[in-house]
Amino acid sequence: IIKVKSTVERMNYLIESVLDISSIEAGKIELKNELIDLFSIVNESVSLFSIKAFEKNIHLSVSKPDFLAKVTGDSVRIREVIDNLISNGIKYTYPDGFVRISFFIDGEFLVTSISDNGQGMSKDDLSNLFHDYRKVNTKPTAGEKSTGFGLVIAKKIIEAHNGFLWAESEKNQGSTFYFSLPME
Repeated sequence: IIKVKSTVERMNYLIESVLDISSIEAGKIELKNELIDLFSIVNESVSLFSIKAFEKNIHLSVSKPDFLAKVTGDSVRIREVIDNLISNGIKYTYPDGFVRISFFIDGEFLVTSISDNGQGMSKDDLSNLFHDYRKVNTKPTAGEKSTGFGLVIAKKIIEAHNGFLWAESEKNQGSTFYFSLPME
C-alpha cells in the first residue's frame, strides 16, 4: 500500500508539472506581484533544506548581501524556483560537499547564484538542461528522485518575471545556477 501511494503521488506530481509548464507557456500563469525581500525568501528555503543537507553532510550557506535584495514578483513562484535550485544543488552534490547562495547586482538586475562542488555536467548535458522533456545524464548522488521538470518550470517562471535563468558547469567541478530579476 505504501508503494502504491508513493507511485500515485509521483504520478500526480508529474501530471501537475506538465500542466504547470503548459499553463506558463500559454501565458495563463497569474503572477501576484508584490515587493519581495529575496534574501529572506532564500533563508526560508535554506531552513527547509537544511535537514537534507545535514543528512548528506553538505554545508549549506547564504552570503548576506550588503545591499537590499528587493525585487517585484510572485513570492510563491520565486520560492518555487529557489527551492528547486537548492534541492538540485544538494541532490547532485556528493556527501561532504557544499551549496552556497549569494547575490550580486548586474545593471538593473539582482542576480542570485547557487553554486555547488558536486559532480557537474558535461557540455552536452549543459546545452540540453532547460529543454522540455529531456533529462540530463547526471544522476543524483544518493539515489534521490528527479523528474527532469523542475528546471524547465523554474526557467519559465523566471522568464515570466522578465528575468533570466542560466547555468555554468564543468564535469567533476560542480555547477552554478544563476537567476536574475529586475530590481525594484
